[in-house]
Amino acid sequence: MNALKFEKVGDINSEYPYLCVYSEGDELNPFMEICISNAGVPGFVLYKNKSDVKLSFENWIEIMERAKNFWLNEMQNMNVGK
Repeated sequence: MNALKFEKVGDINSEYPYLCVYSEGDELNPFMEICISNAGVPGFVLYKNKSDVKLSFENWIEIMERAKNFWLNEMQNMNVGK
């Protein structure tokens, strides 16, 4: 698996932004979304792709660390705005 790219996306239909996860070199087709539910719970959405996505152990660690930091930052931002 190549390096991963993460893109924060805001959506007017969602209370929270989300992160799209791409394989480096294929920034047009995300294979995963790191999201936060309306209840404030982090989660993952896996997208179907034309080819298999293969992740290394290190890729999973990076995804989990990014998800954790993204969730903590968004929760902190929501609390600051209240």
